[in-house]
Order: sequence, then structure tokens, then C-alpha cells
Amino acid sequence: MTPRESFETKKDLSNEQDALESLGVSERYSFMKLPVSYRLDYAMIRKRPGDQWFGANILSFIEIKCRSGKSTDKVEFSISALKITHGMLLCKATSKPFLLVIKWSDETLVGNVAEIDWKVQMGGRVKSQRDSADIEPMLTCNIEKSFLTPEAFFNRGKKQ
Repeated sequence: MTPRESFETKKDLSNEQDALESLGVSERYSFMKLPVSYRLDYAMIRKRPGDQWFGANILSFIEIKCRSGKSTDKVEFSISALKITHGMLLCKATSKPFLLVIKWSDETLVGNVAEIDWKVQMGGRVKSQRDSADIEPMLTCNIEKSFLTPEAFFNRGKKQ
């Protein structure tokens, strides 16, 4: 069996950077790209002088999804069950949160994966299927009930 091809492009990496910038927290946090073996996109650390990352405590792990439509185009969002499983295992092992960042054309939203009420369904990429692994178990959630704007998410619990 040959390994599955990587589908991440330079454009994908640029979109991820745009998504991170749209969070509006770059003054407080830095985002470190994780090796592909971790199956998640980034580790979030507190911003340090000179952007020093070595030895910094990881605050959370982040997966980023970029979508071309608007956040209001659909009621539900779906993601690979395997992606979430890997992320949840890493977060359970490290006692760190797993954040899902979704950037649409009109806004960026954030959710804590452990707090989302997921449905388990068969699905995947069917319109532009790349290979047979694109059809798989998916986790699906209600967008409005599961995600917050970055401002609301990162300011939860702060006194106004």
C-alpha cells in the first residue's frame, strides 16, 4: 500500500496564515506549525519577546479549515472523524484544548472541539473526490451552536 498523497499546497498554507491573522490575537499568542505526523495544524503559545518559542508552554492545539463560501451558506459543518480523533487523543494525553478554526469568505469562527455536540455520519469529499479515502466517517455539528467569533471566544470569562 502506498502512502496517501499530501494535498496541502502553498495556497493552503497562505490561507491558514490568513485564518490565524483573522483571529486578532497575534499580540498575545504565537502559532507554531506542527509536523505533519501530529495531524493537526498548529500549537498556540503565549507571545514571548523576540518570538522565542523554545521551551514555551503550549496552550492549545489548533486545526484550521478554510471554506470558500459564507458561514451562513450551510447550517452544518463536517470534518473527518479521524482528524478529530487524532486531535482529541493528543489533547487528552497533554491536557490541552483542541481548537477548530474555520475561515469562511465572510468571517472566521472558533470552537473548542471537546465542547461541540457532534453527529457521526458517513460522508466526505464527493464532488471533487481526490481518492478513495475521501469517503469516510465524518463528524457534523451545527455551526451557530458550536462556534463563536474570535473576539467572543478569546474574551470568554473576561469581565467587561
